[in-house]
Amino acid sequence: MNSSRATQPIPAAAHLEPLLVDDRERSLGLLQALAAEGFTVERTRLPAGDLLLPGRWRIERKTVADFRVSLFDGRLFRQAARLRRHPEAPLLILEGSWGEMQPLPGELGA
Repeated sequence: MNSSRATQPIPAAAHLEPLLVDDRERSLGLLQALAAEGFTVERTRLPAGDLLLPGRWRIERKTVADFRVSLFDGRLFRQAARLRRHPEAPLLILEGSWGEMQPLPGELGA
């Protein structure tokens, strides 16, 4: 990943461009927070990622617990590969705290 693309701040004009949110994304709090920051939010079916700022970023959002499960079941790698097929810089947002993780079946401490 070209990290210089991913670390650029969002210019004020970017708020004029709609932020596309996958229609399977269930976090209404996220949508409300984005709208409060001045983003126009449009729900649509995205082929990859949960959020898209066209021409800038394609974002996969995961809770810490889902990150861990998707890492072990291989889903995370498939999702990352799909993100890389698009021109936008891929980003992964982890939401939550490490303390929220529960042992997976078969792990020590499970």
